Amino acid sequence: VDAVDAGTPALAAARSAIAYLNERIPDPDAGLILIGADGRVGAAHTTQAMPIAWLTADGQIRTAMRCTTDLQFE
Repeated sequence: VDAVDAGTPALAAARSAIAYLNERIPDPDAGLILIGADGRVGAAHTTQAMPIAWLTADGQIRTAMRCTTDLQFE
């Protein structure tokens, strides 16, 4: 949250938070979804795949198995 508040893109902040967790907890099963101030969604996880879902401003449901780029709300 502090990284996003400082202007870090949501995806980079999510990946950084998961890396921090990985350094401190052996083999965690965790995931994180962040929304940046610019409305982009970033997600990261420690598992091979972890589905994520979000709702766009117009009510569309979006889903993905992993987040490879900042996802923009439409």
